[in-house]
Amino acid sequence: MLAGTPKLKIAVIGSPGSGKTYLAHLLADALCLPLYSLDSLYFDKNWEEPTWQDWSARHDKLLTRPCWIIEGNNLPTLKNRVAASDIVVLFDLPPWLCCLRILRRWIRYRHDPRPGMPEGCTERLDLPFLMRAWKYRTLYLPFCTETCRQHLPDERIVVIRKKSELPHALKTISSLSGVECSASPQFQSGI
Repeated sequence: MLAGTPKLKIAVIGSPGSGKTYLAHLLADALCLPLYSLDSLYFDKNWEEPTWQDWSARHDKLLTRPCWIIEGNNLPTLKNRVAASDIVVLFDLPPWLCCLRILRRWIRYRHDPRPGMPEGCTERLDLPFLMRAWKYRTLYLPFCTETCRQHLPDERIVVIRKKSELPHALKTISSLSGVECSASPQFQSGI
């Protein structure tokens, strides 16, 4: 950990295609925090999945680190992750937009894994995955929201419902973290 790095834990959650990874990278750069992607940690080569026992132990060990940004859903481990967080960023974007972004990501990474993903994990596009993004608001978001509210006060839950809210969200996170980080043009136009 770099000297001056805040001891801060931020979870970034939301639908597939909502912009979790993008925002998490920007926050990690702005706040000088280590970033962990659940997809990169969960999947092994060629989309192989670990046993529940191995994954749960790996995930919970990560939570004990002094500071982090963890992006991703993995609902079975959400409660522990949120309980360990100082701030949660929760994306609540329109399903059509998330599905469009998934399609765009698939076109870009269908032949090679996206940065940070294990070997052989080229982008997948299948109906169940798209349906999960399409139904996220009704099937998964209520659980995520309730889990956040059980463990954090409302002012530590930053909800992003549209792209134009990103600069305000960054300002809120900066204020909550006590670390100055201004919204750059890249941040404002990226998602």
